Amino acid sequence: MIFVISLAINVIAFVCVLKFSKKWPILPLVAGVVGFIIYFVRWQSLSGGMAGFAAAFDQNIALLRFWYFILMVFWLVIGIRGGVRLFKSPEGKKIGKMFSADESGLDKIKKAKELLDAGAINAAEFEKIKKAELEK
Repeated sequence: MIFVISLAINVIAFVCVLKFSKKWPILPLVAGVVGFIIYFVRWQSLSGGMAGFAAAFDQNIALLRFWYFILMVFWLVIGIRGGVRLFKSPEGKKIGKMFSADESGLDKIKKAKELLDAGAINAAEFEKIKKAELEK
């Protein structure tokens, strides 16, 4: 029964990720990381203590560990794929172009200031960029 419920939840989550990934490109990355963490913790929780002892006598524990491992790898692949697609997307390329090599140091500081004003980076990151550009 736990396998059927777990499968249904994961299918629903995967369909939602596919449906909304165009609107929110970061969704597959976040869902993949969260899914991986959830199933990694569940998988690890079955390996220690009494569960580890019971696994020798209960075939269901071993099957459940295998199922959690499969789901853990599945969500890891979804997360990696989502991250790669995000950074290849126009939004990811915009971030890369903000700090391209053909700009002067002053231009990079101006863009960093714009990011600071927009709230995309914090003051410490701005100072780090500013210091690096002034030292060149």
